[in-house]
Formats: sequence, structure tokens, C-alpha cells
Amino acid sequence: MSQELQYYSCNKINNTVMNFSGSIYKENFVTFCCEPLKNLPGVSLFDKGEVTIKNFIKMRDAVIFESKEVKVECGCKVYEGQIYTKACVKCAQYRLGSWGKPKSLTPWINLSMYPSPCQSKCIYCNAHKNSSNYKFNQKDAEGYEKILDALNYARTRELIATNACWQISTGEITIHPYRDKIFDLVRDDKCIFYTNCFKFDKDIGNNLQINSKSCIQLSIDSGTPKTWHEIKGVDNFNIVVDNLVKYRSNSSGHWQIKLKYIVLPGINDTDEDYLGIIELLKSLGLKQLSLSRDIRLKYAIKEEQRHQLINAAGRLAIMLKKNNLTCDITEAFTQTERNNVESFSNELLASGKILG
Repeated sequence: MSQELQYYSCNKINNTVMNFSGSIYKENFVTFCCEPLKNLPGVSLFDKGEVTIKNFIKMRDAVIFESKEVKVECGCKVYEGQIYTKACVKCAQYRLGSWGKPKSLTPWINLSMYPSPCQSKCIYCNAHKNSSNYKFNQKDAEGYEKILDALNYARTRELIATNACWQISTGEITIHPYRDKIFDLVRDDKCIFYTNCFKFDKDIGNNLQINSKSCIQLSIDSGTPKTWHEIKGVDNFNIVVDNLVKYRSNSSGHWQIKLKYIVLPGINDTDEDYLGIIELLKSLGLKQLSLSRDIRLKYAIKEEQRHQLINAAGRLAIMLKKNNLTCDITEAFTQTERNNVESFSNELLASGKILG
């Protein structure tokens, strides 16, 4: 029996994830992921959705073909004739494995396109620094229609799995000009609504009630009103907490409310913030907190910054554990960083010097 071919790839390539991310006008708009790397493999939007989707499938096949030629030299992944995998070979998720045949049915669709409005001005987000990302005109509407046409084509041709998950993270969905059309597309499906919770949306609440596998995700990033204001640029922490309570009352269980904490050393890593987020989790009946980092620094972080990040994340992880809560260290961290966070938190636990 022949051994299965091993080659470089990642779960998102092999699962044919559809990621509609960034400016709708850029060449590589439809991608597999939104890693902070240049030259991600992707395709442009076309007037006809059929063309967009067929080009995406061709691009996936080309990426896999190239990936089978990737070698390792001097500790680096290389392929001299590469066209599509220039970014992939630099990615922390791109690894050698027995990948087999890629999935023909997409299990995950991410809608993270701009222009899209958002009321928040998060210090780690560059979108609000360019006003064109928030303004919406007729030309932009034409681009959104192309996206909807592509997704409707993919669904009609049964290229999207019936149990697929839709990630709705296009600006702030509750105030989006295409809010109603996006809801029409995904209304009864499994969804993850990325929201800043500045507003409570009844349609999101209804989706949580209809589909127990749906959820909202808020990047809370703080445990105190002061830090929230510093990070988000808006002084409305208590309003956000009230809206979280409303979403929780519309949910079937704690798993439908997901909170993420982007660890920002020197800004939100105080004991006061950590104890505050723990108290909030308990008051909502939640069991887990996702830990993330400023993604802009993932491939450009200095060693001293990495050390501070790992220490800050490790402290939070062990404080959660001491309060019978768990943490999910996301893929925003590399595998080595995740291992280091776990090691550091274990050291703190052994030392008995951690608050909480």
C-alpha cells in the first residue's frame, strides 16, 4: 500500500475556506485567510459571481499544485518558481502534512470586507484611520452586489456545506448599509457575529434563539471602563455590558457568547483589568475567554515585545484557571508562542505568586 503524499498546506486551504476580506477593490480580495502577510493567494471580484467562484477554485488548485513543490532549505520553506504561495511559505500555519483531497464543500465563509462602517476606533485597527474604509457610495454598493452574486452562485451550485459557518465581521454589522441583505443571506444559518455591542440587534438575538450553534463574539480587551475607553476610543463600557446581558438572555447557553481579549502589554495587562474581565465572565455565566494579540505584530514583533506578550498572556491564563475558567489561545499566536504562554503560566502557578 503506497504511503500518502505529504506536502505543505494548511487547514484553510484544504477546507477551501472562502475569505472575503479587506478592500473590495484589491486584486486578491477572495482569499483563504487574512494573515497579515503580503501577496496572499486570492482572486478579484468579477461582475458575474460564477466567474469569481470558478477563479477561486482554480486558484486553490494552483496553490495546492505549487505547495507540493515546496522544499525546506536552511530552515526556510522555499519554491523558486512560486506564483501563488509567496505568502504561504512565510505563514506560521503552513506545515508539512498528509492533507489528502481538498474539501469540495466550503465549511466556513468569512465576510470581512471594506468599505464598512464602525463606531469604534480601536487602537490596534487601521481601518478607521482611512475615512474611505467607512464611507459608502454607489460604486461600493456595486461591489457588494458582486459579492452576494458570488455567494448565491456558490450556494446554488452546492459548493457551500449545508452546515457551514458564516463569520460576519464586516465592520459593525448592526449599522451596515447592507445589513438587511447580509441577514437575508445567512438568516437561519450558523453564524458568528463579530460585533462591538454598541447596539443590541434583534435580528442577531433571533438568530441566537433559532440556531443554538450561532454566537456573537466581542473583542472586549479590558475589564474596566477606563481601559475600554483607552482602547476603543469611546466611553460606553457599561452600555456594552448591558447589551451583552441582553444577548445572553437570547442565547441557549454560555457557548453562544464569546469574549476575546487582545493582550496589549502596558495597556490592558493590569491586575485590575484581569480581575474585571474574570468578574464579567462569571456574571454572564461564561466559561472561557479567547486570548489574542495585536495581529499587526505577528510577523514583525521584537523579542522584548514577545517576552512581554507571553508574560502578560500567561498571567491572564493562570488567573482564569484559578477562577475555574479556561482560555483559548488563538492562532493569532504562533504554536511556539502558545507553548511558551502555557509554560510561563505553569511556572507562575508553581510559584504561588499570582493574584486572583
